[in-house]
Amino acid sequence: MKMLSSMKNDDDYSVGAGWGDKYRPRTLEDCVLPRPVKTRFITMRDSGSGPHLLFFGTPGTGKTTTARLLNPDNTLHFNASMIGNDTFSSSEFGAALSSLGLYGRHRRRVILLDEADALTERAQKTLRGRMEESAAICQFILTVNALDAIVPAIQSRCFLTNFNVRKEEIPEMKDDFVRRCLEICQREHGSIAPAEIRRIVDERFPDYRGILNALQYLAMT
Repeated sequence: MKMLSSMKNDDDYSVGAGWGDKYRPRTLEDCVLPRPVKTRFITMRDSGSGPHLLFFGTPGTGKTTTARLLNPDNTLHFNASMIGNDTFSSSEFGAALSSLGLYGRHRRRVILLDEADALTERAQKTLRGRMEESAAICQFILTVNALDAIVPAIQSRCFLTNFNVRKEEIPEMKDDFVRRCLEICQREHGSIAPAEIRRIVDERFPDYRGILNALQYLAMT
């Protein structure tokens, strides 16, 4: 499953950015996901409630972007590869959880643990306790490439979402992405033939970020 970018360009992405970042979705509505999954996430965002989440799938399929869009004004983002064994038990981490402001309807704040595959078993054991203690005020979202890197005790506390595209979803999602790539190329004044865009999509799917970066490289040659 995957999101396609909107045609909106925030200033942060409009100058000098790679296309994979420049055309990253800005809202869940901009994402291309299987319809039931997208509807569930939009409902979760609008209600400001939901279970802890664990997103798994190959790189480039939109796990981190989706997680960041669930509560963009009230999210604390950690790269889990930088987290040590004792981080979750530290007073600093506890203070960070409680210091996040409350915005509008979002009465719980999101703690995004990106690349959570890197967490040691010891760190995950401590994290499990934090997830239980903070459930009333925090929603934890973990993103991983390999689901088996996460211990069963944490998996059982999360709603699991597979970002790997199912076989029956592939043709429609490829077509959607080819159309979006054509729009992007027109916006960027690129002269890439539709057949060439189709070839790149077929070769690199479902690495959507890689598709856009490959198109940018081709447009520059």
